[in-house]
Amino acid sequence: MTNEELVLQIRNAVSPAELMLQLWKQNYGLIYKIANRYKSLDDIEDLLQEGFLGLYEAVRHYNPDIGGSFCKLCSSLDPADHRQVCQA
Repeated sequence: MTNEELVLQIRNAVSPAELMLQLWKQNYGLIYKIANRYKSLDDIEDLLQEGFLGLYEAVRHYNPDIGGSFCKLCSSLDPADHRQVCQA
C-alpha cells in the first residue's frame, strides 16, 4: 500500500494504530535520515520519537488534492515544530 493510500485509510479510522505503524515502518529510512541530521542536539531515539510525531502531523496536514507526495511533505516539515508538538 502506498503512503498516500495509508494516509487516507488512517483518516477514515480504518485501524489507525495498525496503519500508523505500517506507515512508520515504510518511512523509517526517511525519518532516520532526517533525525540523523540533528543527532548533535539530542539522543537519536528521542529524535526518532519526534519523527513519529512529525509523521502523525504530516498525516493530519497532507492534502492529496494539492498534489505532491506524502514523503515530500514529511521532508519539508521543520523538526522544531515537532518539538513544539511534544511539549504541548
